[in-house]
Amino acid sequence: MYELDLATFYFINRTTTNPLFDVLMPFVTGHLFYFVYAILIGLLLWFGKKRALICVGLLVITVGTSDSVNSRVLKEVVGRVRPCSALKDARLLVGCGGGKSFPSTHATNNFAAAVLIGYFFKK
Repeated sequence: MYELDLATFYFINRTTTNPLFDVLMPFVTGHLFYFVYAILIGLLLWFGKKRALICVGLLVITVGTSDSVNSRVLKEVVGRVRPCSALKDARLLVGCGGGKSFPSTHATNNFAAAVLIGYFFKK
């Protein structure tokens, strides 16, 4: 399984690169998503009224909880080291960062938010 994981990582890390994403992705993953989230929450509050206010309040609690559980519990249980720490020849566009790598806290938080928003706004 480790060999398949390593081969997949190197395929993505070295073969699927392109100059556009080399410039774009560090910007997008840096702080752009905070701006996008602020706009989406603003639109939600603007059009959703009371239901949206309740949803946003619960979003704060939900994402705060999922973030803490994922970062402090799940990542420690899984214990997966970041590829940039384990593989010295990994191609990096940004700094390596600290902590463990799996499961992704960004993915966990976005999934938790999507489930909650889907519950409140089925359409």
